[in-house]
Amino acid sequence: MIRPLHPTDMPSYMAFANKACSGDGPQACETGHASSRLLRVLGGSLALDAPIHTWVYTEKRTIRGLVSIRNRRGAAVWQVERLLGLPGHDMDCVLEDLLVHLAAVGADEGIQKVFLNLPSSSPLIPVARRAGFYGYTIERLYRGAGQGSTGSADVPRVRRGLDNLALFEHYNRAVPLRVRQAEALTLQEWRWLDGWTPRRHWRLSLSRTRQDYLLERGDRVVAWLRVEPARRVARVSLEEAQVSQQQTGDLLAFAIAHLPASGSVYVPAREYETSLESSLLQLGFSQIGESVLTVKPLSVRVLDRCLIPARA
Repeated sequence: MIRPLHPTDMPSYMAFANKACSGDGPQACETGHASSRLLRVLGGSLALDAPIHTWVYTEKRTIRGLVSIRNRRGAAVWQVERLLGLPGHDMDCVLEDLLVHLAAVGADEGIQKVFLNLPSSSPLIPVARRAGFYGYTIERLYRGAGQGSTGSADVPRVRRGLDNLALFEHYNRAVPLRVRQAEALTLQEWRWLDGWTPRRHWRLSLSRTRQDYLLERGDRVVAWLRVEPARRVARVSLEEAQVSQQQTGDLLAFAIAHLPASGSVYVPAREYETSLESSLLQLGFSQIGESVLTVKPLSVRVLDRCLIPARA
């Protein structure tokens, strides 16, 4: 039986969380103190209108599998946050049923796409394929020291609210078609993917909130930096034909300088971002993980019909 997670499931959830894994062995099992796991279930089942939804696969009052998603308010996409099951011969079937159920619920709620990221070595990749997910790119995660410099010749500027169209055009130039087909083909889909909202003048400027910077050549955006100090993550999007290897290193150093100086920082790079990966290795970063990004479309694109002049 598949149903939403309820507060009354706390005892069985705690027993499940102590043994559950995502199919990748002990290193992928649920981690953390019991109190933190309890907060997860409370946050996912008690909060009203929470952006986190959780479903469980139960059998005789025992939770055998769990899937949770996160969605941005106002966006018709879901991102799978956790996919866990109890080790056993039927775990693949349980998780496949959960993914199929997730897609059915999403379609009923008007969701257009469901994204799922899995380690490249995960045995759950075939499970996701059977449930209708397909991989569209590979993303590698790099870790390095949080020491950067802002003294580059080309200093990026802060993103403004009027930059959306220019950034969407940059996205179309920098990202391969197969990836755009999976993530965002239209401006509206791209804004869902981006998730950026302009800062209001009356709000406090918090140093730990997301910060976006743009590098322009004329009226064209050639590089886009997204810095998340709270997560110690920097994301860099480049037009490799317009940005040299030296400039790529300078931009990375600029982004890292806006992350906490103490401790490690993280930069994801996708398989088509060869210049970025090369610069990360030159800066002393090391690869610590590789993921397959998958998606399941829940809607079908329909072309708009229009009248055109007929030749005589």
